[in-house]
Amino acid sequence: MCQSEDKDFTYGTFNFWIDEIPYPGSGVNITLNSTAWSFIQNYERILNYEYDGSNIPFEQINFEDEDNYHDDNIKHHLFDWTACELSDYGLRTKLEIVGDTLRFFYSQNEGSWKLKEIPLAYYESIIKKLDKLHKENFKSLLDDRFNND
Repeated sequence: MCQSEDKDFTYGTFNFWIDEIPYPGSGVNITLNSTAWSFIQNYERILNYEYDGSNIPFEQINFEDEDNYHDDNIKHHLFDWTACELSDYGLRTKLEIVGDTLRFFYSQNEGSWKLKEIPLAYYESIIKKLDKLHKENFKSLLDDRFNND
């Protein structure tokens, strides 16, 4: 992890760890500020999105239609969540909230879609921690990593 010379930007590795596998994968160095900001800003939008046809069985979701956001004739069921620079490394994500569960759909490098369900409260706790790190410009992570005061 490192910062720009003016200390406005922090760069480092950011992955989603799902069943002990990192997505988009190891060695991905991104701008943490903009990625964190995107997650934080989209949090309210994700909570307030009108999920049409909520809780569709995974096998019945047509991800090809879900990807076609330029066609107003297609009814979209999932929140299309482009995860900033992570999509540059092949990670595609979509979300749906069903009751107190977040359904996290993901695909790596145009591969098949997968589903991970997590408690909505757990997702909220991640966003709060990310928001705190973002507000302090990741200082605690930099201090821990480089033993700076």
